[in-house]
Order: sequence, then C-alpha cells, then structure tokens
Amino acid sequence: MKYYVLTLLLLILNIIICQEEPEVEEDPERGSFDWLGTLLVSIFYLFVLWVGIWSSRKQKDTTPEEMLLAGRNLGGFVGVLTLLSTWYCAGTIYSNAEMVSSAGILNTQSVGCYAICFWVGAIFFVEKLRSGNYLTMLDPFQYKFGPKLTSLLYLPEVLADVCWIGSTFSALGSCLSTLIGIPPWLGVTVSAVFSAIYTFFGGMYAVAYTDVVQFIVLFVCLWGCVPFVYTSPLVGKVSDFKDVWIGSIEMKYFGDYLDTTIMLICGSIPVQIYVQRILSVRSAKDAKTISIWCGIGNIVCDTATVLLAIAAASADWSKTPIKTLVGHHAHTMTYILKYLVPKAVSYIGLGAISAATMSTADSLLLAASGMFTMNIYQPFLRPKASPREITIATKLSVIVVTIIGIVLALTAKSLYELLLLSSDFVFILLFPQFILVLWYPKYNSYGCLFSYIISLFFRAGAGIEVFGIPTFINYPSGVPYKTIIVFIAIIIAVLLSELSHYFIITKGKLNYDFLHQYVNGDVNEEVQSYPNNEEDEIDKDKKRLALGAQTIVEVPMENTQLSSNNNLPFNNNNNNSIDDKEN
Repeated sequence: MKYYVLTLLLLILNIIICQEEPEVEEDPERGSFDWLGTLLVSIFYLFVLWVGIWSSRKQKDTTPEEMLLAGRNLGGFVGVLTLLSTWYCAGTIYSNAEMVSSAGILNTQSVGCYAICFWVGAIFFVEKLRSGNYLTMLDPFQYKFGPKLTSLLYLPEVLADVCWIGSTFSALGSCLSTLIGIPPWLGVTVSAVFSAIYTFFGGMYAVAYTDVVQFIVLFVCLWGCVPFVYTSPLVGKVSDFKDVWIGSIEMKYFGDYLDTTIMLICGSIPVQIYVQRILSVRSAKDAKTISIWCGIGNIVCDTATVLLAIAAASADWSKTPIKTLVGHHAHTMTYILKYLVPKAVSYIGLGAISAATMSTADSLLLAASGMFTMNIYQPFLRPKASPREITIATKLSVIVVTIIGIVLALTAKSLYELLLLSSDFVFILLFPQFILVLWYPKYNSYGCLFSYIISLFFRAGAGIEVFGIPTFINYPSGVPYKTIIVFIAIIIAVLLSELSHYFIITKGKLNYDFLHQYVNGDVNEEVQSYPNNEEDEIDKDKKRLALGAQTIVEVPMENTQLSSNNNLPFNNNNNNSIDDKEN
C-alpha cells in the first residue's frame, strides 16, 4: 500500500515539475497570499483525511463488493448525504451562479432538472438495478453482451467522469487563487492527492463518510453566506433587476430549451456515481428513499446558490476593482465571496467550495476506477483474477484517474465545453441503451451496436468543435435534435433486435450470428431463478469466456435455469437477492 501511495505522489510531483506554466483559466483578480485562509483550508483537509482513514476500518475484507459498494451496507441517512454531496459539486455551484447572473433563472435548467432526475430514477430504475445485484452500472451490459461491446459503452461514461473531475478541480483552483492567493496548480494538486489517498485506502466507506462531513460543511457554509450577501452595501434592491435574474425564453429557441431539459433529466441517470449509491444501501426501499430525499435536498441547495446569484445580478460592481460583472460571469461565485461578504465569511464560502470539490472528486475517482476494473480489466485481461487482485487493480486505477484529472484541470483550455460534450454523449449514447438493457428482454448485440453507431454519427453531424469535427448535418434551429436522436436509437435497437432474433433463432440461421449473441439456443427472456449448484455457475462462466459469447444460452438442466441478472462475479448468493435476505 505504501508503494502505491508513493507512486501516486511521485507521478503528481513529476506533473508539477514539468508543468512550467499552467494554462488553467485563472481568475483575473489574483489575491495576495492569506496565511489564515490557508491554515483553515489545511485544517479542513486534514480533518477530512482523518475521517476517511477512520471510516476505512469499517471495510471488512478486500472483495470488490466491499471496495466499491461498502458491502451494500450503507444506511439511508449516509446514503442521502453521500449522493447529495457528490452531485452538488463546485462545478454545479459555479455554473448555476454564472447562468442565473447572466441569463436568469429560467435559463438555468439544472435548477430543478436534477431533482426530477432523482425522482425518475426512484420510480423507474431503482427496483431493476437492485434486483440484479450489480456492482457497476455497466454490469447489465457486461452479462448480456460481453466485454467487447461493453467497452464501447464505457467510453462516454469515463470521459464524462474524468472531465467532471477536471472541471471541479479547476473551479476550486480559481477560487483558492482569488481568495487566499494559493496558485491554482498547488490547490488542484493538493486537493486531488487528499481525495485520492482516502479513496485509495477506504473505498466506498471512506468516500461515503467523508461525504457526510463535506455535505454538512457545504450546506452550512453555503446558506451561511446568504444573509451577509444581502446586507452588503453593494447589493441594491433585487426587484429592480428582476428582468436580469429571472430571464426569458424566446419561443424560437424553445426546442433547444426542451432538448437541454430532457438531456439533464435523462442523461443524469445512467451514471456510475448515482447507480453506485443505489446499490450501496441496504435495501431497495432505502435506495428509493435516498433518491427522493436527494431530489428535495438538491432544490434546497440550488435555492441558496440562486439567492447568491440574484444578489450578484443586483450588485453595483462599479465600486469594485472588476468594475463590471459582464465578461466575468464564470467567476460570479468567486467575486461574491471576495467583494460582497466580510473577509471572515469568505472563509466560510471557501469551505463550501472546498467541500463540494472533494466530495465530488472522491466519488468520481472511485466510480471511474471501479468500472474500469470490473468491466474492462477483469473480463479482458484477467478473467480469473482473485477478489484481492481486483481490489488492487481498482486502487491503481484511482491513481491513474487522479493524474488524468489533475492534468486536465491544469492544461485544458476548453474543459467546460468538453464537460458539456461528455454529458451530451452520455445522454445520446448511453441512456437509450440503458433503458433497453433493463426493460426490453429481446434486446441484443445487434440492436445495441448499430444503434450506438448511428447515434454517434447523427450527433457528430452537428459538429464537435473540441475534436475539430465540422458540421455536416445542419439541424434546423430550435429542433430538439438530441432527443430525436435518442428516439431514433431506441427504434433502431428494437427493430434490429427483433429482426436478428427472427432470422437467427426463429428461422434457425445460426451461421448469421457473427456477433456470437446466441449459442445453441436463446435466453433473451429474463429468468428470475438461478442454479443452486455452484459448479453449474462456474461451468457457465467458463463456457462464456471460452466461446466469447455475448449472451449465455439456455442449456437444458433439470430444475435449473440461468438468470442473466444473477450471473455475477464474487456473488455468493444463490436464490435470494440481498434485499430478500434482509427481509
């Protein structure tokens, strides 16, 4: 363990030394070094590190289930706070403040949409995910299609996670630079190292319990700034500026508005940080409860950020060194803490930003590394890896993801655009597949692969400036083309799944099965029972690996049937799910 931590520190040190002039987007107003602020931030970081190391003792063994899901033993209270603190990151605070102060509440769609996302998840997805006893959100694809096709679905998810890590660290670096004079590269690196260390040692237990501390700090500090902002002499009568902070929606752009709204709601469900918490609590009832309460909690936190942004939109910035907020909206939250509150209160606000950053970063580190290990490393490279080896591989992945996140935070010039693009891809490439793999029993590799390719083609047609891809499909202005692409993907996936099933199975054309979806039969229909004989389970896993088949085929056995939902590695349960055992 000491060797792995030393490796992490040396690699990060090498990045810092080689980074002669970081290109991170710095705040125009660089503050002078503040010893007191630095001391307070250091104390907070050390306290969080202590909580993470202390909570790691709750980890009973080194199995992947303990590392990634805390043994499925988190309580409802901890579950609510860990999901809330993970979701409400520094990037969310900064982007909400930026949008409200520049375009108004009506155009800040993340306010409210994320709450609806949690409620939709509770109603339609929690039961399905819990019944499968999965370890990651990609497991349903893994056990239906195999590792090759699943690796394609991993790409948009890991891109979103890594860019999210980079963007939230970048926001913190800007805040630390302005308020207490710490260079962005130093703030980013130290924050990343602290997050990685307790995630490395404690896994989900450390992440969850530090999230509790971080959310309490975030909530208290964020709301604690509100009364001080509204008593600032720089803030005028907010009703006089209501046209600015309320905003308006032009009907010619309503299609785009609707498109983004649907993307924020639906595209936020098939993400590992959400699914991981759904699977980590003790029962399906607890999973639904935390989703519902997280929706409510998100609205409460959004309210504090919106109130601060309204004050910023109503302030007289001509009396400050920046003169005007126009052109600096991306730094709205930083300027609120620097110019609209007393110095002591700015430390409180900095605590909120720091807590929001670390609580999100540690969760994303564990999510991205866990999916890589369980859905890429183990099936591709080490099919016979022991639980201990899987855990070690997960910890090493934490190091790699941390380094990538630091590099992005320090070097990327268009990180925010890349983050939006990755969220875009999660909605277009993952959401339709996620719905079908959970709800459509005949869904197969042919429907998945070709709908994925077609979705990617139509999305790329709109142009991807970050990757230098020009526009070659001119979608009419105001048309919700992203949502239309999702519907097209679902229709194509269903049609191709039905057609391939008809020709290969009904007509018996097994030689047409070039993706090896079927072997000697068909088990697309979801079966709920599972073989009682553990040798049957092992034999079927070996057969799957040997044949390279994407779906295990029903092999007649007396009184046994294969359940695609329960064919999981490291799963010692036979007939009962974890929820049944609890009851």
